[in-house]
Amino acid sequence: MTRQKSDNRVVVPSLASTPDEIRMAVERNALDRGVSLMKTIVSLQIDTLLGLVDDLVRLYDKKDFHKCAAEIGIDTDALERLDDAQLPIPYPYYFCMPCTLMEHPELVFYYRNVAMLSLKVMRGIGLDTECFEGLGVPPSKQVAGELAMYCNKIVSELIKEGGITPYRHIVMMMASLGDSKSMS
Repeated sequence: MTRQKSDNRVVVPSLASTPDEIRMAVERNALDRGVSLMKTIVSLQIDTLLGLVDDLVRLYDKKDFHKCAAEIGIDTDALERLDDAQLPIPYPYYFCMPCTLMEHPELVFYYRNVAMLSLKVMRGIGLDTECFEGLGVPPSKQVAGELAMYCNKIVSELIKEGGITPYRHIVMMMASLGDSKSMS
């Protein structure tokens, strides 16, 4: 609704938000995004997955990883970088063994995400992981080997090119959570 002043100027009502309205909208957006992320974390059972990986860390043998590194796609330079970190970083935070994926198919989700790969990408390359992640169906030995090889190769390069920190595996795993929703 426009009005005309006595000097024939048209006055248009202001549609700009007030600072308080802007602040409330920003807060609402932050809350909506935060709640959505929290619901995703809960629905994907991220805490359970991280607990499983922590269990693997307590039980793993470095020699096993070094012994089969080439056959499961791990670059030994990446392992050395984990060893040379200010506080050495346990290998299972970044790398998986095929037997681990067979025993804990839900960890396919974790390692796929650490490799920063989406479900769509995995389907596109013929390594659909949805039944392992969502239904807990163990992959065959061959498929587990292919999955480990593919993820480990990518993670090796990510470590060599991007570096590592004690918690980077969690950041890497969480970076693609929006792409992971379709799994639940």
